[in-house]
Amino acid sequence: MGYKALYRTYRPQTFDEVAGQKQIIQTLKNAIKENKIAHAYLFTGPRGTGKTTMAKLLAKALNCSGETKPCDNCESCLAISEGSYPDVIEIDAASNNGVDEVRNLIDKVKYAPIEGKYKVYIIDEVHMMSQGAFNALLKTLEEPPAHVVFVLATTEPHKVLPTILSRCQRFDFGRISRKDIEERLIDVLLSENVEYEDGVVELVSELCDGGMRDALSILDQTIAYAGNYITVQNVREIYGIISNEEKIEFINLINTNNYQTLISNINYYDEKGVDIYRLTNNLIDLLKEIIIYKNSNSFRGLKIVNEENADNLTVIPNGKLFEMIDILVDALSSYKKVGAPRALFEIACLKMCGLKETQEKIVYRDAPVYENAPAFENVKYQTKPANLIENVETDEVATDKVTPVEKLKNTQEVVKTPEVIEMPAKTAENIEAVSHETPVIEETPVIAPTMQAPINTGDATPAEEELLNVLVQASRDALIKAQQQWVMLPKYLTSPATAKTTGLLLDGRPMAACDNVIIIGYANDVYLNRVYDGNNYNEMNSLLKALYNNDMKCYCLTVESFNELKAKYISLRQLGKLPQAKPIVIQRKNITIAENSETDVDEGVEYAKKLFGDNVIIKEEN
Repeated sequence: MGYKALYRTYRPQTFDEVAGQKQIIQTLKNAIKENKIAHAYLFTGPRGTGKTTMAKLLAKALNCSGETKPCDNCESCLAISEGSYPDVIEIDAASNNGVDEVRNLIDKVKYAPIEGKYKVYIIDEVHMMSQGAFNALLKTLEEPPAHVVFVLATTEPHKVLPTILSRCQRFDFGRISRKDIEERLIDVLLSENVEYEDGVVELVSELCDGGMRDALSILDQTIAYAGNYITVQNVREIYGIISNEEKIEFINLINTNNYQTLISNINYYDEKGVDIYRLTNNLIDLLKEIIIYKNSNSFRGLKIVNEENADNLTVIPNGKLFEMIDILVDALSSYKKVGAPRALFEIACLKMCGLKETQEKIVYRDAPVYENAPAFENVKYQTKPANLIENVETDEVATDKVTPVEKLKNTQEVVKTPEVIEMPAKTAENIEAVSHETPVIEETPVIAPTMQAPINTGDATPAEEELLNVLVQASRDALIKAQQQWVMLPKYLTSPATAKTTGLLLDGRPMAACDNVIIIGYANDVYLNRVYDGNNYNEMNSLLKALYNNDMKCYCLTVESFNELKAKYISLRQLGKLPQAKPIVIQRKNITIAENSETDVDEGVEYAKKLFGDNVIIKEEN
């Protein structure tokens, strides 16, 4: 007899020999012990996780005459192991997937077993059966004879008809843990009298991706290559793997923009037959571990980063690490579209070398900010997902006697202007979850004009203390109301009297709001120039008064400035140094808009008449 592969030689013959899948084994053992045998089972899971093996063990246990089932000593167990037992029928659905084959099977089902108690049909790769074959099998699968048990095995259960799935007890096989694989590999190496170097078993268990059959196949090929003594280098040479030290050196070359050595290394890997797919995945794993270590300061659970190499890796900023991962993931998804992935890998490496070399920190907008926190060259702010943002009630008004201006002077600036503005999409969850403490920045696709003119508004730009005063009084309900008004604005574009002012409002979006003030954010200074051109600003306030039927005013600034303001607001809130709420009065060059002033009321009335004609009726409130 010729050589028999390791995965066939060491196929488990009893339940106790199976690696992993303990919950499935226990369930089947109990069912057999209590004689609660189902008429149909479906085994599903990744390749090499024991589906067909478990099906054969179930068949052996059902027909075993020993006390421990399966005992692997009785005649039926031995015959099933050799594949010569007449009452266990294995069918490959990939080559027997037609209606005629199923009809032939159904004709034979009604006959009683020849030797054993049960006739077991094991249908492998059942998802390959045609719909007609599935339909032909339905009735028999639902009500088979008492002596028949069906065991269906597949790696793609979503391709099996729901009517078939509903007639089976389903068992999902998970990937086998590395610990179980390593223990099994050590037993096989001892049985084969093969010596091995430290790290061989760990490397093989890493390569097999949770499949026991793949692990034994890798080990089989390595033994054929290296003989009776296996080294880690043998495994790397066969499967094109580079060492952890080489991966770390590769990342360091990218971080230091060492183009020449980087390309030389790629050429060397290509000559040695290194698998580009696996190398890309390995680099992603390495970058992920660097991020985990930098944020946890612990090596627990890490397989590549350790105390010896951590110092050289932590100098890479978090933002750059995430961008490098994005580039490698994009390259990995594009490999299948090209014949030679090396070119894409080189391009990905060059992109990573060209990433910006600024120190960057990702901070949640509502994360704590401390006085002595280190300064970063580039702070990227991110908003937490809506389900993580606490629904915070409105803060109470501060009672300290220090003026807002003095507080701002005494407060250390702990954050800098964000260079990247991330604007979450407007959803019902976002609107419901965000309080006034975390003003919403909406995602607004705006195509900026090609010419950027410097803004020249003199004293028209709002002061920081005024804006902070608005944020102190801002509320979620007011912001939602403002957003609802913005949805209604487009209908005023059709009127010549209001089209220009409406367009100016629609160029921006509400960033925060209180009962009588809205902060409007614009994409850049060009849009802001238009707001403060001529009488546009006053016209906008008049339109808002007419829409709200209330003394409503607006502050206008760029989204970038608002983000900076919000960061300042959060830092002051964390330090307990927010200014006291006070009446809002907008004062600008040639513009004075005070609350409840008669000029404003008259101006609102006049604008309402401009909008709706002379039929406007003015009623005094009691």
